[in-house]
Amino acid sequence: MRKFRCVVCAMVLCAALGGCGDKKSSDDTATKSDAVTENTVEDTEEEIITEEKKTTEEKAEKEDKTTEEKTEKEEKTTEEKTTEEKKTTEATTQAQTEAATEAQTEATTEAPTEATTEAQNLKAIAQGYIGSDAYALIGAIGGNLVVVNACTDESAGYALIYYDGFTVQCEQATPDSPWIVTAVF
Repeated sequence: MRKFRCVVCAMVLCAALGGCGDKKSSDDTATKSDAVTENTVEDTEEEIITEEKKTTEEKAEKEDKTTEEKTEKEEKTTEEKTTEEKKTTEATTQAQTEAATEAQTEATTEAPTEATTEAQNLKAIAQGYIGSDAYALIGAIGGNLVVVNACTDESAGYALIYYDGFTVQCEQATPDSPWIVTAVF
């Protein structure tokens, strides 16, 4: 805009100075000044329009670049957050799975071990009663006497006591005699 004003002022000054001579030359000068002024004004207007277009284009390009940069930053941030959330979720899931597996393993390991140990202890106690009264064994570790073959006058009777992990065999010589522990298997 300043250039335009300067050019117009310069033309007005040239026109004013050109009028100082004879009339003929001042008419020629005035005509020439008017032509020069018109050409200069048109050129100046074109320059101003061109500069405005360039400025507008530059602003648009800067805005596009800024928008692209913001979008890229947002995408990176979103990707980073998503990646962090996935890692956190995976770590939590893995920790929960490991804890559940460990607890299950401990429970599985402890339960059979305890049951096996208890069964072995009871079996050892039962072996200590071989040759003794079956009801004394039942009194010590529990259980029920199951008669398999009842005692008759001519044959002995057989009975079993069932426990977890082992069985105790008992015999009776006569119907009135006690049940005696004969084997543990």
